[in-house]
Amino acid sequence: FDPVNNVTANIARSRSDEALIFRLGAQYDVSDDTNIFATLTRGFKGGGFDTGPTGNTATDVLPEEPTSYEIGLRSVFRPAGITLNVTGFWQDIANLQVQGRDPNNTLNFFLLNAATARTRGVEWEISWSPRLDNAELSFDFQGAYTDATFRQFPLAPCFRGQSAAQGCVGGVQNLSGAPLPLSEEWSLNLTTTLEVPLGSSGLQLTGVAFGGYKSDSNLGSVNDPNQVQEGYPLIHLSLGIGDIDESWAVRAFVRNLTDQIYATRSISTIFGGPGGYAEYYPYDAQRVVGVSGEVRF
Repeated sequence: FDPVNNVTANIARSRSDEALIFRLGAQYDVSDDTNIFATLTRGFKGGGFDTGPTGNTATDVLPEEPTSYEIGLRSVFRPAGITLNVTGFWQDIANLQVQGRDPNNTLNFFLLNAATARTRGVEWEISWSPRLDNAELSFDFQGAYTDATFRQFPLAPCFRGQSAAQGCVGGVQNLSGAPLPLSEEWSLNLTTTLEVPLGSSGLQLTGVAFGGYKSDSNLGSVNDPNQVQEGYPLIHLSLGIGDIDESWAVRAFVRNLTDQIYATRSISTIFGGPGGYAEYYPYDAQRVVGVSGEVRF
């Protein structure tokens, strides 16, 4: 029963899928502190049926079949206090299962297949802990560059209000070569931590500074230009005092120092006609100032 469209339907279909799933890997230890590796992984996500808004049909949804390749480096430079991890990745996905929405009725969702998609890029983690006499200092830099696109998706659903001039013909658009939803090209994070013992008191001060950045990404599923979240930075700061054995601590903090407003999901709505959207804003999409405490037993 569909309470939105007041439709009752009964339909029965079945399907059976088989797949070979595997993971192969190889690792070579260059030294005690460095190794290189490579992996090949084949995954599988079962198919099914989409019953549509009326429930009187059962359209086939094909199994999703990702094939992933990775090559990477793991290394530690102990005298310098540096850790370096780098991974290159490449994933081809056949019959990617994606969610669509009827552009003429935004309450109707459906599941369909994009022909192929590809995600490739590189991610890294660099840590540095310089030697200090009376304090501990560390820098952690994490980042990723990702190129994620629909390789072939010629019959993608249109977004609500999309015109022929914008590429909507016969209720479909060609998203071949378009970026995948919810996939930013750049993601960068830098965390700096400083711990300073307070003499022989058994206490220590801890300061943490976090800076992050994410580039543009589309928060919808059909490449609606009005659902693009522009790139944004985030800054979090904290300063605390606690027992040097970390049995207790009290911290003052500020999250999202610059009061950056950002959304993490967007869907078109029936309210206000074409151009109306509902967006999800996480708790950190505002400046938050406070004090926290913890006790460990």
